[in-house]
Amino acid sequence: MNTDEFLKKAETDEKLANEFKAAAAADHLDDFFRSHQIDTTKEDFLKHIKNLKDMNAELSDSELEAVAGGKPSMLFTAKIFCG
Repeated sequence: MNTDEFLKKAETDEKLANEFKAAAAADHLDDFFRSHQIDTTKEDFLKHIKNLKDMNAELSDSELEAVAGGKPSMLFTAKIFCG
């Protein structure tokens, strides 16, 4: 699974999203990615998120709606973790 596939899947898979958040908080993203067969590293993931953030300097309508609804999207969560 690549990074974009992971982000999309994690938006609907609460267990996966929570595991990602715990791994990020504990600085164990490389282990998380390996164990879930996600073809990336922490460094590459952070670069990917930064690129996405740069391309979308503002939050999208769906991200704003997700935040307003109390359930942020995975991309929004990744932006929070990654600056």
